Amino acid sequence: MPAFGYHDFVVGDTAGSERLDKVLGARKGCTRGLARRLIDAGAVFVNGRRVLKQSTSVRAGDRIRAPLRLPSAVTVDLGEPLLRDRHLLALQKPVGVPSAPTPLGIRGTLPELARVQLGLSSRPMVVHRLDVDVSGVIVLALDRVGAKRVTSWFTQGRARKWYRALVSGRPPADRGQVEVGISRDPGRPGRMRPDPAGEAARTGYEVLSSAPPGCVAMDLRLYTGRTHQLRVHMAWLGCPVLGDRWYGGQRLVTAGDGSTLPVERLCLHAHRLEVAGAGPGGSDLVLESPVPDFLAPVPRVSSGEEDRPGGKEGRQP
Repeated sequence: MPAFGYHDFVVGDTAGSERLDKVLGARKGCTRGLARRLIDAGAVFVNGRRVLKQSTSVRAGDRIRAPLRLPSAVTVDLGEPLLRDRHLLALQKPVGVPSAPTPLGIRGTLPELARVQLGLSSRPMVVHRLDVDVSGVIVLALDRVGAKRVTSWFTQGRARKWYRALVSGRPPADRGQVEVGISRDPGRPGRMRPDPAGEAARTGYEVLSSAPPGCVAMDLRLYTGRTHQLRVHMAWLGCPVLGDRWYGGQRLVTAGDGSTLPVERLCLHAHRLEVAGAGPGGSDLVLESPVPDFLAPVPRVSSGEEDRPGGKEGRQP
């Protein structure tokens, strides 16, 4: 994701309350029109809370944060849902699509894409997530009943999740478990680290095949849901996931003919979710997403026009 500069300021003295779009639009490098588009895109925060109404009142002392420009509207076809009923929506999340709204807004995120493409009256709720660079099965809630249902799957231990990964090297055994705690890495913001004193985390693994040379395909069973758990555990095991720029994954591999192939994505895919007793008549619910060719070129998603300060439009660099 490209770096974005921000307006980040505290509202000065006013005669009373003022409209958010007016206050933001008065900043140097912004216009009222751009301010309105930023608010509509969910990219503006007041006192740390996302605001979606242009007419929201702000007062002296309120802190406003917004990007200097509007991020591109990334679009990608989500395809047909794996499951859709009154309360739940199961999708195959494409690589590169955020599971939830980000500090840059709601455009191009999975809930917003689902709302637009499936004609939903509102954005579905995110109950569990996949990292932005991980693809595969994810379940969203269409209402609070659905959110409560999905939450219960995980808190009651009824959900079983499997991932397919392509890793470099080979684990010490072809089948086993990693039980190493995980905590935030104080030296690297946004990243995690193995930590015996951290949150308990358990991953099951099984080696499936060797290809390309020096790499193996693995099935990973997620028993707990810590941030970056599979990526941290595979790196700790000595076989980081290919394409993982944060935890030591290779970015180039050698093909069978000796040529070098770039690894264009994180080679991790949530390919199967089972939920005990959640299917018709009390059967197990099984949701599956075909495993992609990790080493094939990643399809490029399209980007819409973006607005730059001053009202000019152009492509995102």
